[in-house]
Amino acid sequence: MALLLNGHDTSITFASDSSPGIECDLISFTPWGFTVATIEQTTMSNAKYKTKSASPLIDVTPATAVFAYSTDDIAKILAFQNTSQLVTVTMPDNGTEAVNAFVSSMTRSELTSEGRPTLTMEIMPTMLSSGTETAPAFA
Repeated sequence: MALLLNGHDTSITFASDSSPGIECDLISFTPWGFTVATIEQTTMSNAKYKTKSASPLIDVTPATAVFAYSTDDIAKILAFQNTSQLVTVTMPDNGTEAVNAFVSSMTRSELTSEGRPTLTMEIMPTMLSSGTETAPAFA
């Protein structure tokens, strides 16, 4: 598989977005991150080094998307804030990442006479589908 050379043509799809759907234009996207917690293992019998182990659980961190938007989209996006659903990101090479998530925040930029209004959306992964732990899907 070839390396991604740029992010042009990345898109986001929300499973519950119905027709006519959100018409925001994606400006930038920061994908989900993955972190593993550190479990401290140091005891008083350690001679020189602090010891640690990795947690068996992976924390999937929020994604962030910046959009140019229409005021018609605001109510639709607000409805997503209480809806855990499948969110699919399609990359420029047509690879996809699908994560169960909800919109945890939506912040609009300052409106000025010479600036394009933008909306920043944080997409919080739940890792749950119908109450069952669900891993992200990569294709």
